Amino acid sequence: MFQQLATLLGSCEKLVLTLALKGEQMTVFVAPTVKGGTEAGLSLPLVVTATPAELDAGFLDALAGYTTSRRSLSEQVEATTAVLDAAKTAQTQKASKAIANAGKSKSKPQLPNEESEGEDEEESADTSEAEAPATAAPAGGGHPPESKGTDLAALLDD
Repeated sequence: MFQQLATLLGSCEKLVLTLALKGEQMTVFVAPTVKGGTEAGLSLPLVVTATPAELDAGFLDALAGYTTSRRSLSEQVEATTAVLDAAKTAQTQKASKAIANAGKSKSKPQLPNEESEGEDEEESADTSEAEAPATAAPAGGGHPPESKGTDLAALLDD
């Protein structure tokens, strides 16, 4: 029995073994404490309730099956963690390259092509036409529309 417990103990920090007797039934509670506590499934206890004679006959088999299941689960967790770490590393490298490429493209001046210049001229013409009606002549009389401020001389003449 202790060899099987030692195998189980090799995959965890410690084992808590609790025995309780209620009438003729004995309950054996084996709870591993998981290293790092990363996977809750690895800390699920083995709880077996039977008569002492039944435990003598079958507890080691139950403990062996539990140990094998834990080992399989632990291996699956390790494999999944390895895959996730590899994906994380790949995404980090991809993001670093994208940032580096973005920095390079910003440092190079972009020369406008002839098509975009024509579009810019059309947009600026549209904008100036739209702004023209919004610009009104000042209330001081027949002053030209390009005057943007208050004409102090016009105020004195009144």
